[in-house]
Amino acid sequence: MPPGAVFVTGTSRADHGGRRAADALTRTSETWDLSRAEAARLFRVSREEIGQWRRRGVLREHAGAVSDLSEATDLLVLYLKRNRIPAVVRRSIPALDGASLVDLLGWGDTGAVLAACRDMFRFDQVGGNWHTELLHEAAPHGHKAMPAVSVPLGNAICPQDVQGRRS
Repeated sequence: MPPGAVFVTGTSRADHGGRRAADALTRTSETWDLSRAEAARLFRVSREEIGQWRRRGVLREHAGAVSDLSEATDLLVLYLKRNRIPAVVRRSIPALDGASLVDLLGWGDTGAVLAACRDMFRFDQVGGNWHTELLHEAAPHGHKAMPAVSVPLGNAICPQDVQGRRS
């Protein structure tokens, strides 16, 4: 750690239900199935530093990135089957010139990761004719959900990725 490094215990861009940034990083890593080595490579830090972030908190300079990823992970968990998320985040997305969410993260563009996740689930601008029932069931209460075929990044998800009706 650099001398005088400042750790934060929360995220700087949004309140995530009181979770500390370190907990958000751990949750995202587990949900996306990122090893410590892969997380370190994607954040361009050492594995040891990732371990320190998990124990002591995330450095302030990375808090915004962790916040973006935490919000993106919240969306993925809300709409997708948890066991499908690692495949979805690694899947090539034609609308992103073949990049995946993990690629965007590796390029340091966590804002683009969050924007892509938001675009995947923009139910207000959709049309088409496949898995209407599944997406309708997965839409949050009060949202009119239609099929994802016309969603800009809708081809990043498949019917088997989508959550069913929640009780």
